[in-house]
Amino acid sequence: MKKKIAVITTGGTIAGVSINSTSYGSPYKVKLSGEQVLNKFPNLEDIANIELYELGIIDSSQMVPNDWSRIAETIFPYLLREDIAGVVLTHGTDTLEYTSMALALMLKNLNKPVVITGAMHTIDQDENHVRKHLEDSIRTAISEEIKDVVVCFSADEHSTYTNLYRATSTFKYSSWANNAFQSHLENPIGEIKNKQLSLKNYRVRIKNKKPILKSKYSNNIDVITLLGPEELTDFNIRNEGYLLNIIGGIGRKEKRYNFVKSILSSKIPVAITSDYQYNLKLTETEKDKELEQMGAIPLGRMYWTKAYVKLAWAIGQARGDNHEIKRLMLTNLNGEMNKRFYKTFL
Repeated sequence: MKKKIAVITTGGTIAGVSINSTSYGSPYKVKLSGEQVLNKFPNLEDIANIELYELGIIDSSQMVPNDWSRIAETIFPYLLREDIAGVVLTHGTDTLEYTSMALALMLKNLNKPVVITGAMHTIDQDENHVRKHLEDSIRTAISEEIKDVVVCFSADEHSTYTNLYRATSTFKYSSWANNAFQSHLENPIGEIKNKQLSLKNYRVRIKNKKPILKSKYSNNIDVITLLGPEELTDFNIRNEGYLLNIIGGIGRKEKRYNFVKSILSSKIPVAITSDYQYNLKLTETEKDKELEQMGAIPLGRMYWTKAYVKLAWAIGQARGDNHEIKRLMLTNLNGEMNKRFYKTFL
């Protein structure tokens, strides 16, 4: 007997139609409804029975935390239904990595797969690319082995098979390649080849608990990237939280140190990520240690988009309680905290 899944559509390139040429990269307009997209591939019903929910056509590049919450609140009732084996969400690729992280934090104690997919090209530009993503996402959604939010996307340039990525580590590395997504500092957790799903290094974290929705987010987070000997003057503290994405340390750079200290002195949470070998635990200098004692949140090499989403979520959950915000940020809630974030590669 075929299982039943929910497919929730939000627009994106996967719902696009080319305007003039159908060659790769040609301009297109997002205008297909969810029903029109699914009707292009009638064979999907051979894999599972589908219940469609059209959330609308949302420009993913303009998504904000309120949109993440709305998506999670749409998905949540399906988690409570015994007749639904899993959920597939179609999404624009520009901010798919943000939404995937947000859903992994908001949807707790998952009892079935939530699979996010999209497309780098429209159906009329690369039908196989879209078909593979939809088919393999549905195959993943009916799996009884997965109880997590995952991303299903092409594993190679020709979309001959797909990878499954942990939602908390997925990021978009290319704006044009079919296999545009990767995992940050870890491998894919599975793949679908020749219609067969195989998992690698995956285990269910939470078992036999009722799903919980925690969808409160802060819309008032700022990201500041510090790459060099920048001037940090005339800065007005006006947000609920700040994420600093830096190269190099803090304690040895007086301007950076004073900048972070001024924000922390205002009782505003500050999380810090780095793509470099410094700032792994904020213990390089006495000034680094001082900042951590004041409440700075060292996230090492955590990918900055994931850190941004988690900070917005943590502040939404514990607004006003900086100790609880820091605890949430440093706790591995759903596989998002990797020991390699704090490892020196020198």
